[in-house]
Amino acid sequence: MPTLSKPTLPLELLRLIISDLQECYPALYALSLTSKILRGEVEHLLYGNMTSASEVAHATFLTTILHSRRCATLVHAYSQEGVPNQGKRQLWSLLCRGLKEMNNLKHLSLRATLLNGSAGSLSGCSFQLESFDCHGSHVEEEEMVTFLSTQRNLKQLNIEWHELWDNVAILPSACPALQLLCGNRGAIEAFLPGKLVTSLAWIPHPSDSIFSIDHLAPSFNHLRALSYGGSFKRPRLELIVGHLQSLEVLKVADPCSEAGVSFSARYRDEAYYKQIGAPPFAAHSQAPNLITFVPIFPEKVSSPNWPTSPKPVGNGDARHFL
Repeated sequence: MPTLSKPTLPLELLRLIISDLQECYPALYALSLTSKILRGEVEHLLYGNMTSASEVAHATFLTTILHSRRCATLVHAYSQEGVPNQGKRQLWSLLCRGLKEMNNLKHLSLRATLLNGSAGSLSGCSFQLESFDCHGSHVEEEEMVTFLSTQRNLKQLNIEWHELWDNVAILPSACPALQLLCGNRGAIEAFLPGKLVTSLAWIPHPSDSIFSIDHLAPSFNHLRALSYGGSFKRPRLELIVGHLQSLEVLKVADPCSEAGVSFSARYRDEAYYKQIGAPPFAAHSQAPNLITFVPIFPEKVSSPNWPTSPKPVGNGDARHFL
């Protein structure tokens, strides 16, 4: 007679059944109690990717992994995107302890925590991330620099770097595998030099410098995909257009703001630009490899969403950046 500890169906078939329940956490938890074999399969779904917007769900999750090192090692992605700021404050103590147990974590988002006294959230963590989104987080700058200097496998970074942090040096050896950088000019100045970054999302901040970027020309000439602009007014294209020799994809917020460019209703049609595959200004001659141009007009401008489960970058097709 079959027992609960030894399923009668092949494991491959059980995995298909379990995968259909991956969004139903109560059912998955119930399955994990039926047998040791099923528990191992189910726990990968329960603890592998935590991206809920529920404060209660995060509290339960963090409490569980603090009591089970086995479950903590299964966590590959953690994000509090969507959790209200008050909820993040309530979770902060649990999170600081929980992160130190997630030794196999690969993707982490700590966006807009708006916390006071947040030092200690990253110190003592042993994981090697592939993507890190801390745009808007108020982590101590020295702690951030120390943490990033240990991240040898980091491919994607979303960060806002303030001018007040200029006295904190970023070592050239930090984040040697970086391929995609998202942030303001301060972040670009701090993290782009010396890296083979091929995809850049420049999200302007009101305090950003508008002076020349000629000193960054070698790094800009590596770019194959560039998103330029965000919620705030961006610098003019003339600032960067001479340094885009390898660029294949250009995404520009509010191209109508460029001097001397006249746009009819037809030219404001994004589909038209995708059809012709080129911008109606001098950038094309400055970027000889340009394949795709995507204009974003004022009513559509927003900061890019950081993916919950980031796709690998640098796969040979820069158009995947958009």
